[in-house]
Amino acid sequence: MTPPILALEHVTKRFGGVTAVDDVSFAISEGELRCLIGPNGAGKSTLFRLITGYFPVTSGTIRYRGDEFGTLPAFRRARMGISIKFQTPMVYYDQTMLQNLVVPLQSRMPVPEARREAAVLLDRFGIGDGADKLAGEVAHGYR
Repeated sequence: MTPPILALEHVTKRFGGVTAVDDVSFAISEGELRCLIGPNGAGKSTLFRLITGYFPVTSGTIRYRGDEFGTLPAFRRARMGISIKFQTPMVYYDQTMLQNLVVPLQSRMPVPEARREAAVLLDRFGIGDGADKLAGEVAHGYR
């Protein structure tokens, strides 16, 4: 039997005297779809930030494909394919749309190749004609 792709065991997060996530345990198998719902302030975003490494857990264990990875920094988890898309776009407003895509791509490939890949992605999304526009000057949907 293969281990779950993601498993949380007794995960808790405290901010001072406030417990934002309290003793959460669950597992997700490969190909399984789960939804997390709850009212504002229930700890949903905090839980995702724990999984992605933006916040350290106070206690408990997070496993990915059977390996404990709760102490890995966010950038290492992102390289494993575990990341989060924040509601507010995080872009370099004073850089072009193309440059905003080159930044993350250059961690995986040489800059010339990253520029070509970024141009392909912009074309795929139908916004290739805006490659040279500053991110701070384009509409929110383009960001």
